[in-house]
Amino acid sequence: MSNLPYPWFEIEAVFQSLVPGRHGKYLVCTADSVEGSITVSLGNWRENRLPEPGEILMLGDLTQKKGGGWRAGIARFKRLGDKH
Repeated sequence: MSNLPYPWFEIEAVFQSLVPGRHGKYLVCTADSVEGSITVSLGNWRENRLPEPGEILMLGDLTQKKGGGWRAGIARFKRLGDKH
């Protein structure tokens, strides 16, 4: 989990799918503000239920992976009152 204090910088993204990876399952998302996809480890998902394809999420603590893709350190559903 990130050591960044709340609120950290977040972007709005669309959930696409849940995929298996070498270290467990990952959520795959896309965002207009980021080229390519953004992955989030299922362990960094902060909600009680999994998202469905097309649902809007808020992703935070983004870092660029060696191959050029992006990884989010935390993810949650978008809620009324979010500023995006």
